[in-house]
Amino acid sequence: MIQKNKKKKSGLRTLILSLVLAVVLWIVIGIIQDPDVRGTITNIPVEYTGAGTLSERGLVVTPSSGHAEISVNITGKRRDLIESSKSVGLVIDVSNITEPGKYMLDGTVISTSSRITVERERVNTIPVVIEELVTEEFPITLLQSNVPKGILIETKLSETKVKVSGAQSEIDKLEEITAELDAANLISDAQTEITLRPKLKGSAQLPKETTISLSFGKVTAKNTVYAKKTLPVKMRLSQKLSSEYWLDTDASSCAVSTAEIGVLPTCTADCVYLNINTADSEDGTYMLLSEEGMYIPEKDAEIHANPVLVKKQQRHMDITLTAVNVPSGLTPEFNPSLTGVLVSAPEEVLNEGNITGVLDLTGLTAGVHSVTVKMENEKVTLFEEITVNVTLE
Repeated sequence: MIQKNKKKKSGLRTLILSLVLAVVLWIVIGIIQDPDVRGTITNIPVEYTGAGTLSERGLVVTPSSGHAEISVNITGKRRDLIESSKSVGLVIDVSNITEPGKYMLDGTVISTSSRITVERERVNTIPVVIEELVTEEFPITLLQSNVPKGILIETKLSETKVKVSGAQSEIDKLEEITAELDAANLISDAQTEITLRPKLKGSAQLPKETTISLSFGKVTAKNTVYAKKTLPVKMRLSQKLSSEYWLDTDASSCAVSTAEIGVLPTCTADCVYLNINTADSEDGTYMLLSEEGMYIPEKDAEIHANPVLVKKQQRHMDITLTAVNVPSGLTPEFNPSLTGVLVSAPEEVLNEGNITGVLDLTGLTAGVHSVTVKMENEKVTLFEEITVNVTLE
């Protein structure tokens, strides 16, 4: 009984081994012989000859014409047919086209592999769409990513606009051209190169096959790193208006009381000024003024405010002079009054008749000095600069 079981097991092993050897032999023979097989490929990539001539005429083949929806029978070794999509294509000549429109053209199916045979070489009535080739100028939008906390980065691009060429249908879908700066490991005053990327409306991705091309692909960015700081916002009249108007800060209003700006260690400003540059006392947007060592991001530079301006009147007035910050141990001598000086001030100030000028003697030593007169009342403006000789003894 035991011997019979042993014989059965031995026979089963022999049968399994024979089957395995048969399969292996079949595979080896198939590899060695590698017979020709027949296959079909569809959605064939198209190459256009005469595209340069088309471009010279202000025309271009649209991306929708990048593949041909046809079926082609091919013959070759099995392993070559697996890669046939990379070696078989359709060539269409567009050099004779002179106007935009939809055309039905003939094409030639070609194979770049000598091991693949194409059964049908000529293909008729392939739809091809030709559009006008247009060029438009787009502003470059700067994007900053991975900006460390507590800093602001001022980025100045070498170019602010770029020319974009392509089919009109694709140009119409463009929203902007972006340049994204990765600020994770940025060093102050460092120059970096940023690749420009077209962005379609609706956040759609630009297709791989596109007629869109840029006049240049990269821009140079100069970056300055600032410490982020919050400063109070104060309104100030432009120099042109200050001689004719006085800003009533108590009656004026501003949409924000503080602004977040960037500062360098050299910046000593204790506030940031909102430049009031129009005499119309009405709601509107006004620009923050940047001083040396200060950076105000463009998106935060406009502030809504309602300034109230009071018209100044011009009148010749007598001015009483007083000295301030007199150096210790010295006595100033100067003419204590000026007669018939032309000043600008609101009517009520002029009617008071008490106009005072200030002589700041900070840091002066013994001797004769020419000192500029400054007005004590900020509502009063001198028509022209006046200096007074001051003797310190």
